[in-house]
Amino acid sequence: MTREAHGGGKLIPPHDVLTAELDKRLEAKLNAAVSERILREARADEQIAAALAAIARPDAAALQAAIQQLFADEPEGEWRDRIETTANKLSGNCA
Repeated sequence: MTREAHGGGKLIPPHDVLTAELDKRLEAKLNAAVSERILREARADEQIAAALAAIARPDAAALQAAIQQLFADEPEGEWRDRIETTANKLSGNCA
């Protein structure tokens, strides 16, 4: 490592570390930009909205009953686990 001339004693990493860090950050930025463009061109927001509209969801009373059953079967269970299970089942046929 070398010392920067006017950096207040801060260290500058070796060249391979500098270029690896630049490559990592550049790849992340390009990945985000390309992913955003692909999703926009595919109109992903519209496809997601349409898929959500087509899914029949249980009402709050049915969710509450399922959570009560979860607690009866698994006293240590968490209500969010039941919601996750329901979401997994409902989204299973969307891909």
